[in-house]
Amino acid sequence: MHIECRHEGATTWLAPTGELDMVSGPLLLEHVERELTPGHVRHLVVDMAAVTFCDSAGIEALLSARNAATDRAATLRTVNVVGLARRTLEITGMLDFLGGSD
Repeated sequence: MHIECRHEGATTWLAPTGELDMVSGPLLLEHVERELTPGHVRHLVVDMAAVTFCDSAGIEALLSARNAATDRAATLRTVNVVGLARRTLEITGMLDFLGGSD
């Protein structure tokens, strides 16, 4: 998995590419933790347009990332959730919880 990162003021955009699973989930969480460390990030947006698959480990990574953001008084939401990743988040009830129902 490759994750692009861009900053817009107090918002950081993370755009993972590929599968979000037990192998790549820790990488996403590592990026989130790195971005939250400076303390200037207030909002994290995970653009999932290029995520082709998301399993339970991927969902766990997203929830852990959301919790890490909340612990640091920041927000995390997903956008552009499509395909199998969208279906997985819908079935589990996580799509709305993670803000990806746009």
